[in-house]
Parts: sequence; C-alpha cells; structure tokens
Amino acid sequence: MSNQNQLSNSMTENHQKTNADKKSSVAMLLLGVLYPAGVIGFELVTRMCAKILFNPIPTIWHVLLVSLVPAANGFIWWRLNGALNQHTRLLAFLGATAIGIAAFYMLLFLPIFPMAVFAVVFYGIGLLPLAPLVSLITASLLYKRLRKREPTKMEPQKSPLWKGLTVAFGLLILLELPTTVTKIGIRWATAPSTEANRRGVQLLRRFGDEDALLRYCYSRTGLAGGPWSLIASLLHINGKHIPTPKIREVFYRVTGEPFNSRPSPYDGGTWQILNNFQFDRNQGGTQVGSRIRDLYLLSSRIDGSVDGDSALAYLEWTMTFRNNATRAHEARAQIALPPGAIVSRATLWVNGEEREAAFAGRAQVRRAYESVVRRSRDPLLVTTQGPERILAQAFPVPPNGGTLRYRIGITAPLDLANLNEGRLILPTFVSQNFNLRHDFRHALWIEGKQPLETSARLALHSRRVAHDHYRLSREVTDKDLASPSAFITVARDASINTTWTLDSVNEGEFAIVQTIAETTPEVPDGLVIVLDGSALVEPSVQDIIEGLNAMPSGVEVGFIIASDTLAQIQPSAWNENQKRRIVEMLRKHRLVGGQNNVPGLASAMQILEAYDQGTLLWIHGPQPVPFENTHAMLNQAIARLVRFPDIALLSVAAGPNRLLNQAEWAMEATVIPRLGDVKADLRRYFEKMDGKQATFEIKRKRIPVYEVDQELSSNLR
Repeated sequence: MSNQNQLSNSMTENHQKTNADKKSSVAMLLLGVLYPAGVIGFELVTRMCAKILFNPIPTIWHVLLVSLVPAANGFIWWRLNGALNQHTRLLAFLGATAIGIAAFYMLLFLPIFPMAVFAVVFYGIGLLPLAPLVSLITASLLYKRLRKREPTKMEPQKSPLWKGLTVAFGLLILLELPTTVTKIGIRWATAPSTEANRRGVQLLRRFGDEDALLRYCYSRTGLAGGPWSLIASLLHINGKHIPTPKIREVFYRVTGEPFNSRPSPYDGGTWQILNNFQFDRNQGGTQVGSRIRDLYLLSSRIDGSVDGDSALAYLEWTMTFRNNATRAHEARAQIALPPGAIVSRATLWVNGEEREAAFAGRAQVRRAYESVVRRSRDPLLVTTQGPERILAQAFPVPPNGGTLRYRIGITAPLDLANLNEGRLILPTFVSQNFNLRHDFRHALWIEGKQPLETSARLALHSRRVAHDHYRLSREVTDKDLASPSAFITVARDASINTTWTLDSVNEGEFAIVQTIAETTPEVPDGLVIVLDGSALVEPSVQDIIEGLNAMPSGVEVGFIIASDTLAQIQPSAWNENQKRRIVEMLRKHRLVGGQNNVPGLASAMQILEAYDQGTLLWIHGPQPVPFENTHAMLNQAIARLVRFPDIALLSVAAGPNRLLNQAEWAMEATVIPRLGDVKADLRRYFEKMDGKQATFEIKRKRIPVYEVDQELSSNLR
C-alpha cells in the first residue's frame, strides 16, 4: 500500500511538473520571442523611440542584430520542446550571443526604466523599453535549460557563453564605430588647438555620422548609443561638457548648412504625450535657434500694392501660427526684405483684436519685449538683423492647438532696370524656428494701376479687373518664394521722375517729395573678391567664372577663397592673364563643409586699404555661427584701417549670416539684388560698375507743403 501511495504521489508530482513546464514554456515563447519581436516591429513601423529619445536601431545591421534575440530564443525554445540530438553547441552559441545583445540594450535603456514603469501603469506603452530586460531574463533561462539537456557536458573553458558574449559585443562595437568617430571628431573640432580643430572637422567630413551630429545639436546626448559610449558614461570618462552652440558650429563646418535648416530629429509624431518637454533656449533672445517640433506656420498671406510711376510698393505679410505642444512657445523668423525696404508697420492680434506695435530704439524695445515674455503677455518684436534683414518674434503661441497671428507692413522701393519698368523682389524666410508642412502654400495677392508680371519662376500675368486696376493672385510654395528669381515687374511712365505725398505725421504742413535720377557710378581702382569656400557655394562656381567676363577693364582685381586655409591671388590689372590665374584657382579649389569667412574678409580689407576707391565684393552662402575665436581680427581691422572699402554682398545660397547681424560696416553695404542666376546677377553688377548698364538713384526729402509746386517745376526744368 505504501509503494502504491509513493507511486501515486510521484505520478502526481510529475504531472504537476509537466503542467508547470508547459506553462513555463508558453510564457517563455510569449516573453522571449513574441514580445521582443513585436517591440522591434512596432519601433520599425512607428519610430517612437527614435522620435522621442534616441534611435536604438539606426541601420539595417542594427535591425538584424537585434532581431537575433527573438530568433535565437525561438529556435532554442523549439528545439527544447523537440529532440536535442545535434547542433547543441551552435544553439548554445546563438543563445549566448542573444544574451549579450539583450544585456547591452537592457543597460542602454536602464536610465529610463523608472519612466517606463510609470508609463506601463498609466499609459501601457512603457512595455517597449522593458523588452530588453525581459528578453535578457528569458534568454538566460533558455540557455540554462539548454545546457542541462546537453547529451555530453562541456568543460567550462569550452563553454560557448563567453564566445557568444564576445561576438555580441564585438558586433555592437563595430556598428557603433560611426557614432564613436563622431564623438571623437566633435571633441577634436572643439579643442583649443587650431590643428586639432582641422583634424576633427576633416574626420567628421569623411567618416562622421551626420544624423548623430544633428542630434547633438539639440542637446539630447544623455543616452549612450553603443558599448563604448555606455562604458564611458558608466565610468564618467566623457570629459568636460561641450556647449551646444559649439556643436552647432561644428555641424556647420562639417555640412555647410545651418543646423536648423533641417527638421528636428525628435519630431515625436503621434507620441505627443511623451514629446512635450523640448526646452526653447533661444526664447526671448536674438537668434532664431532650434526648430520647435510642435510649432507650425498655419497660414501665410502677402497682400500688396505696387505703384510703378512712384517706383514704390507696400506689402503686408500676415502669418498665423499653431502650437500643438502642451506648453507655450515663441515663433521666430529671420526675414529677407526687398532691397532698400523698411518695416513701416507691425500689428499683433490679441483676443481677436488687431493692435499696433510700438517702435522705439533697439535696446529699449528689446528690454520691453523680454519683460513681457517673462510675464507671458502678448508682444511682437521686429528688429533689424543686418542689411535688409529683420528678426520677427512673437510670444506666446498658446499650447494645445492654440494660434497666434501677426502682420508686418513693408515699404519697398522698386529696382529700376530702366525708366520703363520696375521690379519688386518679394520678402522671404531666411531662417525660422517653426515648421512648414510639405504641402504649405503662401497666398499672394498684389494689385497695381499698371500691368503686372511675375518672373519665370512664378509664371503669372496680371488680369485687368477694372479701369487702371490690375491684379496678380495665386498660391506659391515656400521654395518658389525663396527663389532668387521670384520677383514682380510693373510697367511705368518713363517721363515721370518726381512724385510727392503728404507726410503722414503732419499732413497739413509737410510733404515727402521723391525724385528719380540716373547716376554714373565711380569705377573702383581696386577690387578684391572674397568667395565663401563652403559646400553650398560650389554649384555657383561655374556661374561666377562666366560672370567674370563682364569685369571692367582698368581695375586691379584680387581674389580670395575663404576656406580651411586661405587661397589668395594678389590684385593685379584685369587682363586675360589675371583672369586665367583666378579661373585656375577656382577650378582646382574644392569647396567643402562650412567655412569661416572672417580671415578672408579681414585680409581683403587690409589689402584694399592701399586703394582710394577700393571695393570688397563678398560672394557668400550662410554664415550661421559667429566664429568668436577669430572675430577679433575682423574687428581690429575695421577699427584700425586708415581707409575702409565699399562693401558689396552677393548671397548665392539662402541662410542666416551672423557676421552681418549687428555689424556697422555691413549696414552700409550694397546688397546685390538676386534677379536670376548668379552669372546674370554678377554680370549686371559689373556692367553697372562700368557704366554699361544704367543706374538710378531714388532720393526723398521732406519739405513744407507750400514748396511742392516749386519743387515739381524745378525738377521738370
């Protein structure tokens, strides 16, 4: 009887053990195979982690490596539930490799485990960062069971565990090489040594990861991306913190682009609830700064009137912004104005009512604006940022889908190619901290008393809607608006050279009289062309070479390419030999990355000091960083020069220019209008310099009303 009881108890225990093994086996299948496989698939489809925190699987090789974890777990689980009579060592090696990969990703996500647990409880999505930990536990249990069921026991030194772990971490280190190189390059490029700077930039241009570099520009560097960075962070050997502005400077030097010309890598997409902690470091400041991922330009309209006879246009640009974040944000944009234009009006809608903005000195309005920003009021600030550029900033754009609207009034003289027609170049964004959706359009509505036509880029003719009333209206893309050839042409009466209007301040007492007269420019005796050696200028090199054909004879011309090391040709009389030397230098010199133009400008100014009528022509792209370490040499040259040259600016690639923002020398510079390709614009500049193309000057003066008739009659004579 006793034996029967023992047998019965044994059978019961075996049955219970079998049931427990089955349940355990199902749990391992769910937790070690289906769960991590589902997480990987979810991340590939939604990119949630990549958009919010960091990209755990940035390449196809990372995807394959991470997919090895559920694949190895699944294969081992299948063999454990069947026959284990061959390839046991290979299975154990795969299992050990899976353990190594899961262990690394578990450590990678360790800093956000508390947030993950919180998210599991409240939102249910914290299961994603917990997947590596669960996979590691399951892979370890499967490996342990596999070793117990081996037909023959291995000696400890022949165990596949260390081999698998070594292979796993070796592959992870190999895949992390681009990020490691990027970090080393950043460290060198921001070092005090000039030679280390150059070495770091060159390393990043050749082997760096631009996506990783862009992410560092947004200060989101807290999480490691691979074994090297993980070990460094755990042992606190990352070295001193590199300021974000320094990394943004490195990004420009490597790519040639402002960092905020690209969308933020942390756009969040659908995961707004986890994505509303972006801090705007430039709020209330003087720079456009980072893109705010949840801030959008909702609508934009440009309404205007053009008077050809008075060679004057007035535009009103109305913009509406939407903020989808849970905190208020500031909308900032640097805007390029038409040549010679001024901001004559600025209004902001507050509680549905349009209110005029006040104008005062720069320092005074800046202090007032910063004060109301701190109190979360509704200010609009418009300030100059270099020749014919302004910075417009408004706060707050209310959170949770709130909107803000403001309007900027722009008064602009027309560019006169001849007395029979004038051209109006449209304003455009240079840089902004908000986003434009891919299908965004600006609504354009321009009216005038004379027929209007657009350039080929906009391809539109006006229609006559009434007697001496013409209209252009259409929607244009932001790319079209920013095109150098986006302008409107208006016919005018060539016989009208004087017009007047009452002064808006004292209409009954004073009038503004405008006269248009042809002028003869002085041909400079010395000209130094400084070419920005950045990558964005490279497509314009051939146009520049062809534009040099219009260079006036008798001018001593020098040429400087501002690059990592200055390439320079001293001024000499313009002839075929001098032209050949410059063209050869242009063809041989490779324009790469983003270059510091300060040494080239300072050198040109010093060269031109010897000329009575010296001119510096700067052909440039964006200069989005101040290059403070070399700015002293430019300031010194400006302060100490006996003679200062005339400055002409030709921008061949859109973007902000920090060298021009507040520089007094830049405010006096001549901005060459962009009316076509670089070749045509450069040829037009040289032909005006040589007197081959007419140059017109528009002058205005304020006189008493009773003198208007006398002024008009004197101009007619």
